[in-house]
Amino acid sequence: MPPVAADNYGGIHLPVDPPKTLPDSVTDPFLEVTLDYLRAILNAKMQKAWDVVAPGGTPVVKTVNANDPEEVDFNTKYLPALYCWRAGSSDQRMPDHLAEDYWVLHDTVCLFWIMPMARQAFRAFREQMTAGVVKAVHAAIELGRDPVWVRQGDTDPQAKLYGSVYQVHAGTVAVSLVKWEDRVMKIDMGQGAEPGLYPACLMTLEVEELFQENLDKPIFAPLGAGGLDLTLTEATGTLVTGHRII
Repeated sequence: MPPVAADNYGGIHLPVDPPKTLPDSVTDPFLEVTLDYLRAILNAKMQKAWDVVAPGGTPVVKTVNANDPEEVDFNTKYLPALYCWRAGSSDQRMPDHLAEDYWVLHDTVCLFWIMPMARQAFRAFREQMTAGVVKAVHAAIELGRDPVWVRQGDTDPQAKLYGSVYQVHAGTVAVSLVKWEDRVMKIDMGQGAEPGLYPACLMTLEVEELFQENLDKPIFAPLGAGGLDLTLTEATGTLVTGHRII
C-alpha cells in the first residue's frame, strides 16, 4: 500500500510519523535536531573552559534529552545534560493566517543545561559558565550553521565546508533566543538528607513553524465497501474514477 501523502507543519508530518523505537525515540524533529546541533556547538566552543572548572574529562554536554527534567526524568548520570521541550504557544498567540492554507504557529521552547554538583573550590567558577553557554547558543542560532555540525545525509554541497543549515533540518521559519536565567535544580535525596542542588541555566526560545499543505494528496478516499456509484469531476472537468465521497 503506498504511503499516505502528508502535509508538513514545521518538521512534523501530518499524519504524524510513528516513533522508530521506544522508549528513547524523539517524535518531534525540531527537538531532536536542536539538541544534536547545540550539543555539537557547546562541546566545540566551551570544552576548554569547562575542563578548567570541571576536571575529569566530561564533555560540556554529556547527554541530551527531549523532556522537562523537573517533570519526567532526571538522573545524575546524565550530567552535564541539555534538555529541550515545548512549553506551549508563545504569549498565547494563535497561528498567523497569512492565507487560507498558509499559516505560521509560534511556540515557546525551553532549553535547560544542568551541571553536576561540585566541590566548593570549583562551584563559584563553574556557575559562571552559564554566560558563555548562553552566548554560544545565541550565536549558533543566529548564524544558523557551523562547520562542527554536519547532519547525517545532508546533500548540501557546502555542508562539509560550512556545516549544515540548522533551520532547514529543524523545519522552522525562525528561531530566536528571547530569555535566559540562572537556575538551581533541586532534587530530593530522600531519607531526611539535604536536597541535591545542581546549578543550571534555563533558556527560552521562540520558534515559528509554517504549515505547508501537500497539494498532490488525493481529495477523495479510494473506493471501498459502501462506495457511492457517482460520476465525479474535478474543477477542471477531469473525470474522477475509483473514488467515493466520505
